Amino acid sequence: MLDSRIYRAALPPIIVAVIIAAFSLSNRPAPLTTSLAPDVFSGPAAMQLLSGLVGEAGPPGGVKDQQLASSIATDFTNADFPQVRTYADQARTIDGERSLDTVVAVRPGTLNGSIVLMAHRDVSGPRSEWGAELSGTAALLELAQTFGSAANCKINCAGRIFQHTIVLVSTSGGTGGNGGASAFVGHIPAPVDAALVLGDVAGTVTRRPFVLPFSDGGNLAPQLLQRTLTGALQTEAADAPGEPDLTSQFVHLALPLTLGEQGVLNKAGLPAVLLQVSGERGPTAAERAPSENRMSNVGQGALRALNALDSGLTGALAPSASLVIHNQLLPEWPVRLLVLALLGPVLLAAVDGLARAGRRREPLSADLIWALSCAVPFLLAGVLAELLRASGALTSAPSLPVPPGSIPVAGGVIAALIIFWVLGWLLRAGALRITLRVPRPRPGAAGVMLTLVLALGTLIVWALNPYAALLLVPAAHLTLLVAVEDSPLPRPAIAGALLLGLLAPAAVIALHAHELSMSFGQTLWMVLLLVAGGYGGVLALLLGSLVLGVVSGSLILAVRPRPVRVAPAVTVRGPVGYAGPGSLGGTESALRR
Repeated sequence: MLDSRIYRAALPPIIVAVIIAAFSLSNRPAPLTTSLAPDVFSGPAAMQLLSGLVGEAGPPGGVKDQQLASSIATDFTNADFPQVRTYADQARTIDGERSLDTVVAVRPGTLNGSIVLMAHRDVSGPRSEWGAELSGTAALLELAQTFGSAANCKINCAGRIFQHTIVLVSTSGGTGGNGGASAFVGHIPAPVDAALVLGDVAGTVTRRPFVLPFSDGGNLAPQLLQRTLTGALQTEAADAPGEPDLTSQFVHLALPLTLGEQGVLNKAGLPAVLLQVSGERGPTAAERAPSENRMSNVGQGALRALNALDSGLTGALAPSASLVIHNQLLPEWPVRLLVLALLGPVLLAAVDGLARAGRRREPLSADLIWALSCAVPFLLAGVLAELLRASGALTSAPSLPVPPGSIPVAGGVIAALIIFWVLGWLLRAGALRITLRVPRPRPGAAGVMLTLVLALGTLIVWALNPYAALLLVPAAHLTLLVAVEDSPLPRPAIAGALLLGLLAPAAVIALHAHELSMSFGQTLWMVLLLVAGGYGGVLALLLGSLVLGVVSGSLILAVRPRPVRVAPAVTVRGPVGYAGPGSLGGTESALRR
């Protein structure tokens, strides 16, 4: 059914794409610097503010949270910010649908662009971790005093004029769902040149990197912003802040998922990084009380970076999907070209196999329906999860990732989804035969259809996110094995190869789980919450179901016994029209040959 020559002919462009990618590497931008001393940020004053916040904070959207929002608005006003507004928006949180208050304070500058400082004030979980959780808001309030007018400004900053508009944002929902950050995207008072989200800036347990550029979309914060903040922290703090390695960058680009509020901003096209000394996972209850010394160092590092950005930025930054490889920057377009070259052999081989099956006048429509039907049980299970959330069974599932353990596992929901999926899979074959009269799939033609469906699905993913498509390329190549008629490989070997095709997506999920310190059960629960919350939208659900369905269908073809081919009996020798010896049935000598 497949011609290996077509497959081999499409391999050379891969080498060309690799060479182009190698010549596309460039140097990273140098970090911005400043000569202004950040000593005006007071660690002791910030710690005093933090001690008061611990007693005032509460869950997102609750009474205490609203009261704290009003108090922070008053603090911004007392710091002589001329514009202070509070916006109320409905958003999904770990406690269900809530009205969240977002406090925005604006101090205009001489330029049109703005620099945003953001921190969430809501808390959840054990009270012992609230200190580190709220340290970002304490630093934000201390910086508000630093950015105030000459009457409230501290030592050596009286009369300072900022070039950029300074925007301070206090949000709620940061403990899960990031509803406040999502709401702020609709209330931006000025074009955003750079944004800094303050998380745990005073914790005693550190996890590198401290500067997190990750996004809920297929991009990362711009390198200039990352390097400026990293350089400032390196100058002020005793600990090296570190940088995301190549694996971490690829994982977050291929499967965009982050807990910080900077993820929402980057997805919306606003350049943002999260400053958090406890890494992506954030502080836990087992960690000790916040440190005044770390608050001083990190707070002064943040102020140094802001001063550098204010004086050095000449235009708006933009998130990108570039990778840093050995201190060299690889843009997205060579990666996109390479993934397309890797997918080319599969597409050409599948199209050629489809043409061959068409010349044989095989009923390809039945094989296509069977291939697509393999995705239906996964799709229905995903739809049921969203219906459970809409009906109230999973009201606490936001549309964005939540910290592990913030939402208790619902065993009944998991059992219902598993039963529903099993029933859908069992009824699928019978429904095909009864309603559409689709026969059992034939290994060659059905394998070609599965390969073609997966290749086209991967092509759609490639158009949206080339890094995610790269995860599916091995599965697409290995699915060709089920389209080969009379394959010399044994059935267990083909099934094992198909499972290897899922190794790349599984590894990315495992790396996310490791980064967030999630167990296997917590990882499955996180996936379910994301599906129920509609993370990635309808298209992500369709494409995910399609990939899982193709792999399942390929495994079915791989383990199913192959039909035994019976050679036709020899009755006539020679070409048509031949009337010589053997034309009437053959002689003994001819039959022996």
